[in-house]
Amino acid sequence: MGGKKPRIKGPPVWSEPLLTALTEREDRETEVGRGGGKAKQLGTPSAGKPTPTPPARFHLSVVRELHTGAGSMTGASIDHTVAPAWLDLTGDGDAIVSIAGGCPVAQWKVSENTSADVSVLCGDEEEAPSSRKTNAVSLVVRVKRDANGQTRAFVLQFTKKEDGYTVQEILTTENEKKEKKPRSCDEAGRGDVEPEKEKKKDVFEEKINPTSARAYFDYYASIAEQQNMLQDRVRTGTYFTAIMEHALESFKDKIVLDVGAGSGILSCFAALAGAKRVYAVEASGMATSCESLVRSDKRLAGVIKVIKGRVESDFVRREILDDLRRVGGVESTVDGDACVKNIDTLISEPMGTLLFNERMIESYLVARDIYLKQGGDMFPSKGRVHVSLYEDETLRREIAEKASFWNSNSSRDFYGVDLTCLGKKATAHYFAQPVVDAFAPGILVSNVPSTFEFDFLPGVSGVNHVDADDLKFISMPYQQTVTRNCTVHGVATWFDVEFSARGSGNSSSGNASGNSSVRKQSRSEGSSFKKSESSPSKTRWLTTAPGLPTTHWFQMRLPFQVPLALKKGQPVTGKVELTGLPNQSYEVVSSLEEEETSVAFNGRKQQSQKNRERNVQPERPVLPPAPFPAARIHHGADETVVWRRNRGTRLWRERVSRRDAVMMRGF
Repeated sequence: MGGKKPRIKGPPVWSEPLLTALTEREDRETEVGRGGGKAKQLGTPSAGKPTPTPPARFHLSVVRELHTGAGSMTGASIDHTVAPAWLDLTGDGDAIVSIAGGCPVAQWKVSENTSADVSVLCGDEEEAPSSRKTNAVSLVVRVKRDANGQTRAFVLQFTKKEDGYTVQEILTTENEKKEKKPRSCDEAGRGDVEPEKEKKKDVFEEKINPTSARAYFDYYASIAEQQNMLQDRVRTGTYFTAIMEHALESFKDKIVLDVGAGSGILSCFAALAGAKRVYAVEASGMATSCESLVRSDKRLAGVIKVIKGRVESDFVRREILDDLRRVGGVESTVDGDACVKNIDTLISEPMGTLLFNERMIESYLVARDIYLKQGGDMFPSKGRVHVSLYEDETLRREIAEKASFWNSNSSRDFYGVDLTCLGKKATAHYFAQPVVDAFAPGILVSNVPSTFEFDFLPGVSGVNHVDADDLKFISMPYQQTVTRNCTVHGVATWFDVEFSARGSGNSSSGNASGNSSVRKQSRSEGSSFKKSESSPSKTRWLTTAPGLPTTHWFQMRLPFQVPLALKKGQPVTGKVELTGLPNQSYEVVSSLEEEETSVAFNGRKQQSQKNRERNVQPERPVLPPAPFPAARIHHGADETVVWRRNRGTRLWRERVSRRDAVMMRGF
């Protein structure tokens, strides 16, 4: 062990020795051990671009894999080099990288899975072919999908410079042929549709970056993440109770669509509630596990149909339509991009932090517009976002401490370089990060949280009704009064969603009126922790409010870099604005200003104009790209206060150690 060099090394440095030419000793060993090191040429460069037939072998001096595949969290590379090593291009169009005299490291189809950006890493690309004589050359080759379905990238150093350029030409030529090859009707998916029409992007593809979408679906394909959500008892238990409470009105003998089914647990609940047919639509690889779960239970196998795809896609529409014709006896046709609406009930768990992060609610509303029949039900049917000011000096200090490196005396002479000029930028950056954690209600200083309603049900007019396009930009202005002399350190937010059937007397949908294009406005209606007295008996809320049992969503806080000192009873005006981003996240702008001209606090007078300027965030916070969680901050030097609810309504406080608190919260 002591004599072997480590296989795993740090991030690749392109000037390191492994990418330089071989030494004379290594070159001699190569000549002896590899039959003279001569590759079987496919053709001369002057004869035009070579082709991968007949087969050829090119000897390699270095085989290094870069960690660029999905899910990689490090920049380390792995040196696979064990002499002799080579690259085989077979007559079947495969590329095989082998080491140790024939052990395969990677295999892929050249024409289908080689990225077009095959680039020369070492060597002069401007040189003429005649000058390709002695120096070694390295290629960076990205494999879209190898024989095991993985995305990989390699640095391959060839013993002969001309071999490297020959391989580059081969891989590039095959990619050009693949890109220019016209798609047939069968490849397009249907024989009666022109390929050009199939290239049309759906609603999801138009707004979401494809790289973000792949990372998003890969994340939710993880069985560990599904377990995290299933073990959230507040989430899973509330959905189960709401579905069973409304089984007769919304699920018995109904056709149900589960948008973003994940593990399929909500589809199972719907089937157990008596649904006639349930379509579990899931775009990630978790669809396979969902299918296994359904097949393992005879009660579910004949009811639930799992469809792998995005609910916005034409493929999913055709699958649902074909099944409705075959199983449900529904007379429906596809008219262009539209599908006749035959779904009785939509179910989904589309909520993210601050309700809208991950932008899945937009997919939920698109499914409503495509599939839900008139008078159909949605679970959830409504969402609410609550906003309140908070005071938390401990949190402010912890955030400031993150930037202390850039402002410390040691940074004035950091290996001879003064870093303190970046201190202000670093501080602004850390205060611009949303904080996702659980906090006690005692830190809230507003008299009443401001509440913003978003009604998901179709056919409902009013200021609260929301469509998918409305969620590209969300503005939530509010006016509040502080309940004590305090220093406001930021804005706290949480959300809840409502489950109720139309037939159960939901007052919110029946009484809504007005212009649907009006932006949602703030309103105060008592404590947001309590159920409204006018709500029907079957209405159930899933809430993430502070002081109640914690969910995997927690709560979110938007800290101010400069606190705002306020006096008891003083009114303030603020606004939280969200702008949708193509990475399935939102840019958040939070601002706050006083309404009075001046305020006396602790013997000082502060002009409102100065406070207004200070508390507009200098750097706009961006919610973490879906689905990765925001930074979670735990405070308290030795202990953390955890709030729990017993079987009744009384809350009690339990003090636990810092480590125990972290374990209880599932971090």
